[in-house]
Amino acid sequence: NWPWENHMNSERKKTLAVVIPAYNEELNIEHLVRDLLAQNTTRVTLERIFVYSDGSTDKTGDIVKKIPDSRIVYIDGVERRGVAHATNELFKQASSDILVFLNADVAVKDPLFLEKISDPIIHNAADMTSCRLQPLWPATFFEKILHASFDYKNAVFESWNSGDNLYTCHGPVRAFSRSLYSQMHFTQSVADDMYSYLYATKHGFRYRFAEGTAVYFRLPDSFKDHTRQSVRFFQSQEVLYKEFGKTFVEQYANLPYWLLVRSLPKTLLRYPLRLPLYVGITFATRMLSIFRPSVAHTDTWEIAQSSKFVEKTALRLTVKEYLFLWSRRIVFS
Repeated sequence: NWPWENHMNSERKKTLAVVIPAYNEELNIEHLVRDLLAQNTTRVTLERIFVYSDGSTDKTGDIVKKIPDSRIVYIDGVERRGVAHATNELFKQASSDILVFLNADVAVKDPLFLEKISDPIIHNAADMTSCRLQPLWPATFFEKILHASFDYKNAVFESWNSGDNLYTCHGPVRAFSRSLYSQMHFTQSVADDMYSYLYATKHGFRYRFAEGTAVYFRLPDSFKDHTRQSVRFFQSQEVLYKEFGKTFVEQYANLPYWLLVRSLPKTLLRYPLRLPLYVGITFATRMLSIFRPSVAHTDTWEIAQSSKFVEKTALRLTVKEYLFLWSRRIVFS
């Protein structure tokens, strides 16, 4: 290319920032930030990685501040105020063309993750994206039950409307265009993933599922930790109905029954014991959500410690899982 052509190409690159709310994430935060700094970026420019400590009492801040890169911005929120407040503060700090939101307890092992999740926004085909959540290989029997449910749910969600739906908009990983994140404001810490999708849809923004990449996370390894997450999920309907109206929410939340039934036999054949057990666990947590005090009006809650990501356990996948991810061009460094 001629020199001026290279200059023009560089001017077309979108700027990108990553925002990470963190509460006591000393186990994983360094691995996540360093993997983001090592990303291959030719179509975007990584301007900043914002880490907002939401009242952390561990070594999260010390670890982040020791990473020698000027693109890292550490914000110390002295008082714990919840994910919604942290996210709103991070949105205010950012000014890049694209903003990628990540939970602090995930792993990014695709060296092109930032480009892939940003691709629909780069090409003006979407204002918000998300990608596959890939559980790490389960270590306990309870994790194996949840892992079976993820296989089933991923098969259902990713086949409905080519993956462009409410259920593939995953809370731990989302990307936003500046036109969207500059006006979005979270009012509650529960159901922030569904809130994002419904807010974008209601205000005329477009969502796309970026199927060619993934982030990794640990499943809860006990019923107690799983309950903490599931009860919040079930009780989040109260928040969404109040914000958007029941009819609007159900328009995008009600899955076709034929799709649920179609994906069931294959999963049952693979997990003849685990999937029925998961149905029982889901019923139990649904009952608990009815009788337990609502979390809809609180922005902080007890954290499920077992789902905190530990780098040493990363990417222990079966051959079948690896081949599936490879077929989707989801690769690992």
